[in-house]
Amino acid sequence: MHKILMTITALALVAAACGGGDDEITAEATTTTEAPATTTSTTSTTTTEPPLAWRQVLAGDDCVCSDGSDYSYWVREGDPSKVMLFFDGGGACFSAETCDPNGSPTYSIRADDNPNAAANGVFNLDNPENPVCDWTMIFMPYCTGDGHLGTNAGHDYGDGIVINHTGYLNGLQGFDEVVDNYGAADQILVTGSSAGGIPTPLFAGLLADALPDAEILGLADASGGYPSTTLINGYIGGLWGTEGAVPDWSTTEGFAAAEMGIPHLYRYAALEFPEIRRARFDHAYDGTQAFFQALLGWRIRQ
Repeated sequence: MHKILMTITALALVAAACGGGDDEITAEATTTTEAPATTTSTTSTTTTEPPLAWRQVLAGDDCVCSDGSDYSYWVREGDPSKVMLFFDGGGACFSAETCDPNGSPTYSIRADDNPNAAANGVFNLDNPENPVCDWTMIFMPYCTGDGHLGTNAGHDYGDGIVINHTGYLNGLQGFDEVVDNYGAADQILVTGSSAGGIPTPLFAGLLADALPDAEILGLADASGGYPSTTLINGYIGGLWGTEGAVPDWSTTEGFAAAEMGIPHLYRYAALEFPEIRRARFDHAYDGTQAFFQALLGWRIRQ
């Protein structure tokens, strides 16, 4: 989240930083009488606005976590003309070993992340250098092990391990929240970290398609280290049901899961919507990305 904040600021993707802390409103009243005496009185009052609060929204019946538990997302009302749609990270799984909730799962199983507890990066609302501190924020937790791209409910990995890879269906709730309630926004920032960085070009494109009058900004963090191969795309995409997440664009017409590689999402969105302002931030030799590359048989070159 710190990296996202730095990149937004460095690239000037959004407006200048807003002031942190409470707003102070001072009113002065002055009355004057004619000579021989003049009386002036000044009265100052300070009004402190309550902090903006997060509200939890329970998603629909088709939106569940990997274990079938309820999925919910969070909304913080701010400036309705500027909206940030944030996708949370939390690993991935694609085998009985990596998905087993009773073993050593490599992903977040339930939607437990709470933005109320997030106080760094873009969620540090007291930081005067945070350029999105007064924006409306929509926080999409992650609990499906599919990079927010899955549409496959109830995939059976064997040995009683059944996983709901429904991350894309869950993510559409955030898309609908923006379109239905903030469709008049001037700027919309689609961003996320780690697994949450993966779907940002896809959802940025979907919003550019749905809201052509808005300026769409896309920023992905810590998710650029996964190359595209048709074999792995097709295999994992088949497990997750990524074919159901292929957008209805001219650049993706007739595409299958094998063509839904993570790098390709940037290409498809850029060709379809060249007006989207986009960026990506990655550390060299990111330990988390190296771990998942190793699980997939890839290796970062030293």
